[in-house]
Amino acid sequence: MKNRFARKIILLYATFITGIILFLLFFFNTLFYNAHLTVIKREMEEKATFVEQIFLEEHVTPDNPESIINAVKTSARIVKLRITIISANGTVITDSEAPDVTHMDNHLYRPEIQNAMADGTGFNIRRSATIKTDTLYCAKRNGIYFIRLAKPLHEIDKSVAALRGGVLTAGFVLALGSFLLLVFATRRIAKPIAETGEFAVQFASGNFDRRILHYSDDEIGSVQRSLNAMADTIVRTINDLRSGQEKLRTTLETIPDGIALISPDGKISFSNGALASILGIPSVPSGRLHFEIIRSKEINLAIEHILETGVCPRPEEISIDDRIYELFINKVHEGDSGHSALILLHDITEQKRIERIKSELVGNMSHELKTPIAIMRGYLETIRENIPSDAPTRPFIDKAIENADRQSLLITDILKLHAMESSSDFPRDIIDLGGIIDSVITLIRPKAAERNVSFNVNTASLPSPIQGSRFLAEEIFFNLIDNAVNYNNPSGKVSVYTELSDGSVLVHIEDTGIGIPDDSIDRIFERFYRVDKSRSRATGGTGLGLSIVKHACELLGWKVHATSIHNGSRFTVSIRG
Repeated sequence: MKNRFARKIILLYATFITGIILFLLFFFNTLFYNAHLTVIKREMEEKATFVEQIFLEEHVTPDNPESIINAVKTSARIVKLRITIISANGTVITDSEAPDVTHMDNHLYRPEIQNAMADGTGFNIRRSATIKTDTLYCAKRNGIYFIRLAKPLHEIDKSVAALRGGVLTAGFVLALGSFLLLVFATRRIAKPIAETGEFAVQFASGNFDRRILHYSDDEIGSVQRSLNAMADTIVRTINDLRSGQEKLRTTLETIPDGIALISPDGKISFSNGALASILGIPSVPSGRLHFEIIRSKEINLAIEHILETGVCPRPEEISIDDRIYELFINKVHEGDSGHSALILLHDITEQKRIERIKSELVGNMSHELKTPIAIMRGYLETIRENIPSDAPTRPFIDKAIENADRQSLLITDILKLHAMESSSDFPRDIIDLGGIIDSVITLIRPKAAERNVSFNVNTASLPSPIQGSRFLAEEIFFNLIDNAVNYNNPSGKVSVYTELSDGSVLVHIEDTGIGIPDDSIDRIFERFYRVDKSRSRATGGTGLGLSIVKHACELLGWKVHATSIHNGSRFTVSIRG
């Protein structure tokens, strides 16, 4: 990198210097030549005037050729130039360097003669046929003849050649000095650049300890300092990421739940030791396809489903080697490459065992309590029938029978709730929902009459028949309508009506009773929760009715919610059509 950068600078600068030298050579060559030629022309014009003056002093006349020849020879020795005298018709009269002029051509149409005829003085440069060299001619008109001086230009050529040599020598010295200075400067510039490039290459290849140790106080040095600072920041970030990754890996390894990350191409990217223990293998190798390692059909189907659709399935329970696990699976975005699947297997074997024991305990206790309570009630009724009506103990016996009935109802509700919680598969059949509501109201109407509570029923929009469970539907509407009567005010009213909304049938049960406080709306369906505990005891409620309603709706796929209105409460059952 350093050599390439230096070569580019040197080549560019050498080309630039060579161009400047060639330009100067051409420029000074032309300038010197023209300047020298101008000086020579001026000298020759002066010498022509000087020769003309000699001719005047020597009294040279055209009719005396001998005087012309002598004057020309004298003048030529003085001015040291070739002198030619030409008549007005172009005939050469005499020439200082040609003893015999008879063979010389007529010079009337020579350029310098023509210019002299027009302007008095004329110049021309051409190759002389006599002396075989480039010659400068200067002609001056003097009456009836022309005085022409000739000077060979080889002196100018020698001077120009000397100047050219000087320019070339100076240019070479300048170029050599500049080249040496350039090499030195280029090395000074290229060295930090090369060091910076070497640092970047080594850092990119993983040598995070590499730093730029020496840098100058200029722009390149500022860049190098910034690169060192950036490298320190990157190293700290990488160390933090490695530390965080190690902490995460340690955390995942200590989690008892089996965890695995499946890449978009179906290969295992990561897993913890708990997953290997669950699968009964020493370790889960990374980079293998999930179905090559995981032998559970449910897990593999869930993985393929989320990788293909991106839709996270609901948690489900699966069994592996007599253990029960809850399978959670979510997608992890991977940018443009798609999404991965993160699976988690949570062992719920012990939880299920405890729930089963608890359920069996509740069921067994309820059955065991139901029989002695029934026997106790029978004894109490027998005692009541065999004592006078005004006996002091009769009110106590009546109270005992009433509480025995309450305990029997409580046990019955517990058994119902237990049956709903322990079984998700109730028999389904075609039911007449309107008929069920009418029969429930008929059953509760005597109790309502005792409290002077009237009914307003409008179930004309109910679909009939519908798919459902008669037992569960009866439990739902019996408990809701019975509560509406129990928690109503004297001379109150219970309204049962239906409406259609977004493909669902809504059954509303409204009362004009005490209503539901805002802080109790979210807890109304909890077990044994009572809005008014004194009213519950007076009406004989067990506190499990609304819990039974909620579980029955969940089993049927219905929804129930409560609302407090201005003069009572409203319970709504939503039945999806």
